[in-house]
Amino acid sequence: YKWNLTDDMLQVSIPDIKDSTKHTKRTLLSAVASLYDPIGLLLPVAVLLRLLLQKIWNKKYNWDDTVDQDLVSEFRNIFQEFPLLKEITFPRWIHSLSENGIELLGFADASKEAIACVIYARVKRDNEYKTSIICAKSHLTPLHVKFSKGFNTGNFTTPKLELSALNLLSDLMEQVIKSLTRDIKITDCHAFTDSEVVLNWLH
Repeated sequence: YKWNLTDDMLQVSIPDIKDSTKHTKRTLLSAVASLYDPIGLLLPVAVLLRLLLQKIWNKKYNWDDTVDQDLVSEFRNIFQEFPLLKEITFPRWIHSLSENGIELLGFADASKEAIACVIYARVKRDNEYKTSIICAKSHLTPLHVKFSKGFNTGNFTTPKLELSALNLLSDLMEQVIKSLTRDIKITDCHAFTDSEVVLNWLH
């Protein structure tokens, strides 16, 4: 990450992806791996790239086989937008002072493609709430589930994926709490899901 000291903002370091005359599983994986974003600030973009890699794995290419042009075009469309990501910044400070605590708000969701979660810090200062993103995380739905004839079968129904997303959020929330409690008072934390089935299971 890059830290703008003047504005106290964070920015993800965006690699310069050079186009190639031959696109293989090896070269595309290398390009995707060059986007280093460990706390998931650009997770929506990373998920799109991982989904394309998953399609390549599903087609069972060898490492140095040339990838189909339709997949290459999808990668190229995303890579061409990379310079725009340099304009996205995130506040480093989450508005927490020593006398004020923070509230953690976590959200989890799932689809046939992936499960994901995100955690925000909310702070009340001067009768106004300030909200800042802390981190996000995702996992792709396994290939054997996505490309099966019946999606809502076996152990991977949509509600179970929603439950997996909430479990991912729970693990991430625990890590965030352990990391922050050394220096910041956490007054409360909440986890949210839009799945009524999961909420009924938990109750």
